[in-house]
Amino acid sequence: MAQTPEAVSLRLLSKSPNAPSPLSPLPSSLFAVRTPTVVVTDLGTEFGVEVEENGDTTSHVFQGRVLVQAGIRVFGESGSRDLEKRPTTAVVGGEADQTVMLVAGQSVRVGRVRETHHESSTAVGTGLVSGTVRFTQPTSPPQFARAIARLKRTYLDLADIVAGGDGFGDSRGRGIDAEDGRLLLRQPDEYKKISRGDGRCHAVEELPFIDCVFIPNGGLMPLNSAGGTTSLFPKTNNTSWNYIWSGQIVHKNKPENTISCWLDFVDYASPRHSVLSMPPNKGITFDLDAIRRANSEVEIVRFTAVAGNAETRSENRLSEDVSADLWVFVDGINRFKKTGINATDGALHIDIPLSPNDRFLTLATTDGGNSTDFDWTLFGDPRLKIKMKKRKQVKGSATCISRQKGEESPMKQ
Repeated sequence: MAQTPEAVSLRLLSKSPNAPSPLSPLPSSLFAVRTPTVVVTDLGTEFGVEVEENGDTTSHVFQGRVLVQAGIRVFGESGSRDLEKRPTTAVVGGEADQTVMLVAGQSVRVGRVRETHHESSTAVGTGLVSGTVRFTQPTSPPQFARAIARLKRTYLDLADIVAGGDGFGDSRGRGIDAEDGRLLLRQPDEYKKISRGDGRCHAVEELPFIDCVFIPNGGLMPLNSAGGTTSLFPKTNNTSWNYIWSGQIVHKNKPENTISCWLDFVDYASPRHSVLSMPPNKGITFDLDAIRRANSEVEIVRFTAVAGNAETRSENRLSEDVSADLWVFVDGINRFKKTGINATDGALHIDIPLSPNDRFLTLATTDGGNSTDFDWTLFGDPRLKIKMKKRKQVKGSATCISRQKGEESPMKQ
C-alpha cells in the first residue's frame, strides 16, 4: 500500500557502482519519468519532476495523481498495469519497495543519504550493495514553469499604446492633446485644433505606459515626470496643430486633404504598418519601466522607427520652403536628431539600443523655425523590439513537465 510522503528509507541497489541509473526500464504503457533515484508514473495527471546533479528528485502534482516509487528493480506478479487500480509493489533485494501516492498540490523529494555503517555484499542476499534513499518533504516551493512563455510578436507597437492598447495589438484611431494630456477617442471632422504650449509636461492619466506629453519650445524644456530636461530644442512658435495621433489624420469633410503617411513608397497607414502622426510641435514620453512591469517575461532591447516629413508642398517649386525637425531622447539624453527635413529627405531609419536601466523614451517634432504650416511629420512603425528573458537554470539540474501518457521519459544526467 502506498505511503504518505513521510521520511522512509530503503535500500537502493545497483549491479555496478559506476552505473548511471540502477532502475530498470518499465514494462508499462503509462507515461513515466525515470531518474537515478525514483520512477514517477502518471496515473492521469499533470505533474513536474526536477532532477538535481546528484540524482535527487523532486516531484510535484498540479492535477490528478502520480505514483512515486524509489529504487524499483522488478515488479510483482500483478504487473505494472495494476497501477491504474492500486500502487504496484516492487521488490528490492528481497525487501518490499516503498511507494508514495501524490495528488494535486502535493510534493515529495527522494534523495540519497550516506550510510553510517558498512554491510557485506551478502547482507541482502544479492551481492549488490549501494546507498540509501529517503522520502522527504521539499524545503522550498516548486519551481516548475507550467507553460513556456511565447512572444505574441517580437516588438511592442507604440502606435497601439497611444490608442490605448498593450503594445501587442493593432489599435488605431485615437490620440492625445499635447497641450494638456487629454485623451481623444475620435478624430474631429475638421482640422481646427490649435494647441499652445505652457512649458510643462502633462500626464496622460488614462494611459499608464505614457509618462507625459508636451509642446516643445526653446529654452529649458521638461521631458519626463522624473525631472529630465533638455535645452536642445530650437525656439518654435509654441503652438501645435492637431494631435498626437495613432494612425492617419483623416479629413472627413475634405478627403482630398487627408494627411499622407507615405515615406519612400511605403504607406505607413496601411494594415501591415503603423504610424504615429505628430505634426509639429509635439512631444511624447513613454514610461519603459511601466511597460516592463506589465511584461516581466520580456526584455526591451531597442527602439526602431522610420520617420520623416510627408509634406507635399515641396513638389511645387513656387511654394515657400517647408521644413521640420525630428528628435528622440532616452532619459533626457538626445539619441537622434534630424533638422530642417522635408519630403525630399525621404525616410529616416532610427535604431536606438536600449538597456534595462533606461526608463524614458521621448519622441518629439519641432517646426524648423518657419511655422508649422504643411509639416506632416510622422514616425512609421514605431516599435520597441523585445526578446524573452533567459530563465535561470541551476547547474546540474533538469526539469520535466508532463501531460502525456503512453511513453517513458528518462531524465539523463
